[in-house]
Amino acid sequence: DSQSMFLVVCGPQGEPIDEAVYFHRKLVEAKLPFGGVIVNKVHYADEAAAELGGRLTELLDDDDLAERVAANYEDYRALAERDRRNVQHLANEMRTRAVILTWSRSAAVNAPRTSSKGLLTRAGGAAAQR
Repeated sequence: DSQSMFLVVCGPQGEPIDEAVYFHRKLVEAKLPFGGVIVNKVHYADEAAAELGGRLTELLDDDDLAERVAANYEDYRALAERDRRNVQHLANEMRTRAVILTWSRSAAVNAPRTSSKGLLTRAGGAAAQR
């Protein structure tokens, strides 16, 4: 069917990204139609939350809790940076602009964003840019 195509679905971690790139190459070699890639459970850094860092103790009224929240946020930001790098690598390897990202539950409150290259769009009502 000329309207059928393959969508590659993966997570943002290194190994699933590598497997998605490999599968994409096999699709291209076999001259099969490639429609795009969906990356599930992507973490996103929220810069607004970073601004709270200095005020956490005041807001939470608990030094220990404020410290743990700040450490947890830094861990989350590290995951978000890893995901950003991996998804950019994926888009570059596939030479595609059709990348749809779905966010992790903890980041679901963030609004959809597009990268400076216009490559990446979050799912949840937003369509991939082509």
